[in-house]
Amino acid sequence: MIRMSQLLLRTLREAPSEVESPGACYLFRSGCITLTPGHQLSFPPLGTLLAQKLAQRLKSLTPSQEVILPVTGVDEHRVESFAHILRPFIRSYKDLPRTLYAEVERENEKFKSNTGLLNPPRWRNAVFCCTSADETAIQSWTERVRGEITQFLAESGIPSQSFVDAFNRSAYEIFVHPAGSQNFAFCPHCHYGAPLASAQFQRPAVQQTELLPVEPVLTPNIKTIEELASFLNIPASQTAKAVFLVARFDRPEGRKETFIFAVIRGDLEVNEFKLMKALGASSLRPAAEDEIRAVGAVPGFASPVGLRGVYVVADPSVSAPNLVAGANQEDTHLRNVNLGRDYTASLMADFAMVQSGHPCPICGQPLQVAPVVPLAESSIYSPTLPVTYLNPSGQQKLASHAVIEISLTGWLGAAAEVNCDSAGLIWPPVLSPLDIHLVTLRGGEAAGEALALELTQAGLQVLWDDRDESPGVKFADADLIGLPVRLTVSERSLKAGGVEWKARAQEERKVFPIADILQASQSFLADFQHKEQCG
Repeated sequence: MIRMSQLLLRTLREAPSEVESPGACYLFRSGCITLTPGHQLSFPPLGTLLAQKLAQRLKSLTPSQEVILPVTGVDEHRVESFAHILRPFIRSYKDLPRTLYAEVERENEKFKSNTGLLNPPRWRNAVFCCTSADETAIQSWTERVRGEITQFLAESGIPSQSFVDAFNRSAYEIFVHPAGSQNFAFCPHCHYGAPLASAQFQRPAVQQTELLPVEPVLTPNIKTIEELASFLNIPASQTAKAVFLVARFDRPEGRKETFIFAVIRGDLEVNEFKLMKALGASSLRPAAEDEIRAVGAVPGFASPVGLRGVYVVADPSVSAPNLVAGANQEDTHLRNVNLGRDYTASLMADFAMVQSGHPCPICGQPLQVAPVVPLAESSIYSPTLPVTYLNPSGQQKLASHAVIEISLTGWLGAAAEVNCDSAGLIWPPVLSPLDIHLVTLRGGEAAGEALALELTQAGLQVLWDDRDESPGVKFADADLIGLPVRLTVSERSLKAGGVEWKARAQEERKVFPIADILQASQSFLADFQHKEQCG
């Protein structure tokens, strides 16, 4: 039992001005989250109970042992951290499988001013890592836990969608929302999907045609692809775009920077995450104008034609014949530039950004790109990390790993967004920080305290509003906080036969004898969960 008079809780009439989405507004107003001067989210006691309730439920999805990992923002490093913990304890196939659990934080690189749990400065995630000698068992474990996650999302009232990226052996649960922090590409037809940073699309076959001779063309003051395509009356897909970047490589021997000349078809955009991964770089930054001119290129009129000693990375899209590219001279471009004949690439790599309408890499139907809230991601990693074991024949083998990462922050934000009305939050029992909101009014104080003790002793979690406030304030706060059941004990209710009982999600009020309240509340909470599990 928690007395509201003692709880560090202050409800608000308004959320911070930068918060836009209704669910995030109610989380702030109900006292579940607050904002520090540095734009960091904090969880006061009520919000901490909420987050703990979710974390405890997630921990129960699969048997595991909890560990603490070092802070890292890279998925591969996180798997390495799990492997480092496991390595000393794995000798034989008899020591496998093992499943570890950790809670971690990662920076939100796409954080915007729309503060809230849909787009937080940092994500709080729950991570499972299963290590096994049998990849079939790994796949089975992943599918089972994914099913549990999907069921729990349904119980939470979240209309999530599931997608699979077979190329990266990953699967995703997402919540599509305009305030989402991650852009996601997906196919509604075959359920392919991936974060935009790694999404792929189906490339058209390269046309077989005669390679025409290079032809200079004057293009005065034409420096953008749009201007070039309009001036020459050609589609942007018939141009080659130059993008200049500097890649940083963090090596044991020290840090090194390399100038990168990226070439891509003019109607496409560079996906820097893909490019960085293809290069094996730790970061990319735009090249300065003096760095561009230092290699012999001319900003606005650049191409790799005629350049020497430059690291050129070409996207497969520039394999198309007879493209228009820069001439490395002011006010001049070149027609009929062809990769392989007129210039060569140091590296060929897919680094094109997927756009809405691009064909799905699986079925060819148009992809959609939308902002989403990431809820869960599962990945199966090849046995490359050095967790070794001896198989029954005494041979040393590498173990396989599967990682399932669940966004606690995203889950709570999505749940708040869909479980609310004009008065406040409506927490489903599986997520609610507490079970019962008990309101005592004049004349019902003694009976209310006795009821609070009875409910608590029976295992229910009770928030008792024992404050010296008006009924209107207490009822408004109860609706705003949104616990599943509100009980009201007052002189009036006692004269009417007992306690007023109301489910937060319903308008109907009932009066039950005090002796029946416990059973009525327990039945409601159990029936609600059963209905959600049955769909």
